[in-house]
Amino acid sequence: MVVRVGNKKDLDDKRSVPLAHILNILPELVNVRYILVENVTGFECSEAGDQLRATVAQCGFEFRELMISPLQLGVPNCRERYYMIAVRKPAKFLDEIPPRGELDSARIKELLGNVNARHKAPSRVSDILELPDNSDAYGDFLLPEDVLRKRAWILDIATKPSTRTCCFTKSYTHYVEGTGSVYCPFDEETIAKVYASTENMDQLSSEYLETLATLRLRFFTPREVQRTLCFPDWFDYPADVTRRQKYRLLGNSINVHVVSRLIQIMVNVIDS
Repeated sequence: MVVRVGNKKDLDDKRSVPLAHILNILPELVNVRYILVENVTGFECSEAGDQLRATVAQCGFEFRELMISPLQLGVPNCRERYYMIAVRKPAKFLDEIPPRGELDSARIKELLGNVNARHKAPSRVSDILELPDNSDAYGDFLLPEDVLRKRAWILDIATKPSTRTCCFTKSYTHYVEGTGSVYCPFDEETIAKVYASTENMDQLSSEYLETLATLRLRFFTPREVQRTLCFPDWFDYPADVTRRQKYRLLGNSINVHVVSRLIQIMVNVIDS
């Protein structure tokens, strides 16, 4: 993976070494018929992206590029990613896929919506919840007191009817800002009233902390994050994988619903 939104090292990033190796040996892989690439937003305008396009074209592939977020398919998670699908010529895609610059959200929704999905994807936060609000395990995921004191006003809070959560990263629960949403069992009106009542409170006071604690804000569980990525519930981890490791793995994962549809489009070709 070549991360540009993070440290922006592009080809100098050590994580680009596997991609460079694959591109180096691709001319020798004459039996490879299909290619699917996923990367972070920003890859499309990187040097590594240029290198990918040039090599794939030189090796005789027809390819298309798409920027897709699960939100465009009604999945309640904002996780826009760059995708390339490619097929070796003389085969051609049967679906008409415009150039990346001409693919707006409506066209992507139409393109991927025409593909039959094997499993129903979640459409709101209530569909992904694992823990009942009265669960004994609920307290294991409550936000720590220091997070409530210092970061309460930057949290992205999702409720049961929410149709959107922020992208969950590998730093989820370790850091708060920009790493994913948190869950609240109460409605947005209640949340707004509680927050409004704390505006004139001293953040170091026990009253401030106790008031925010009434909202019972918690992190989403690994399985709940997994469900935003549309993994089936039978998917599991080795017994020795910790909760922290699960979050890291999921933060570096893919959205199964999006990728499965892209695969179906990619293999829907005609040999001309």
